[in-house]
Amino acid sequence: FDGNDFSGNSGAGVEVCTGGNPTCMNNKVHGGDAQGVLCHSQSKGKFETNEIYGNKAAGVQLTTGAEPCFTANTIRDGQSQGVFVCDKGAGLCEENDIFGNEGPNVQIESGGNARLASNRIHHGKSSGVLVCNAGLGRLDANEIFSNTGDGVEVCSQANPTLKGNVLHDGNACGIRVHSGGLGNISGCAISQHATAGICVESDGVPTMSGNSISGEKVYGAWCRTDGAGLFDANTFTGCAAAAIRIDVCSTVFKANVCRANF
Repeated sequence: FDGNDFSGNSGAGVEVCTGGNPTCMNNKVHGGDAQGVLCHSQSKGKFETNEIYGNKAAGVQLTTGAEPCFTANTIRDGQSQGVFVCDKGAGLCEENDIFGNEGPNVQIESGGNARLASNRIHHGKSSGVLVCNAGLGRLDANEIFSNTGDGVEVCSQANPTLKGNVLHDGNACGIRVHSGGLGNISGCAISQHATAGICVESDGVPTMSGNSISGEKVYGAWCRTDGAGLFDANTFTGCAAAAIRIDVCSTVFKANVCRANF
């Protein structure tokens, strides 16, 4: 499929299922009453340089064992999630521009386990990335910025891996882990968020190692009531209120560096 216009459909603009494996390039998928692209039931597929926008459900939904590859697409301005990975959906999303969606720009839940690499995830009207309800997923080298909610929110037994991402200029926290969320977060550069670079609360139990947190507008890390987890060998610099604020929590701090904070 090359250069087609899929618009105004009552179902998904493009649906791939039951082992289907299409190649879709340079298409527009927009203005539908459901998903822009729906991949399910062990389907695959290669989607490159498409523009997916203005759909009522997720721009892209990966579910029930689907493993497609989405590369260099624009996924924008939907009325729900930009990319929604659920029910053991997987696959690869790389070098996409994901922005302006009403729900989270990316949401991973219920065993979803996609890899997101080198995407721009920004200017969402909710969280940049929400991993919840036992979602998994791996986020590598993404730029996550200027979202209304948290850059990355992890909760409800979700356990993603984040490595080498850049998170900046958000309107809430850079990364927030709460309500039983887990996560292994390393090598990320986190800066210029309105509340805190990292917030851990309400039985959140992340492992934060080797991250750089700088120039935060209030706290570098805020460990709130009932937060837990491990902060190991992170660097905090230039945070406006404090490098680390600790409330009533059990978080462990080991070999971190705090310098030039105010």
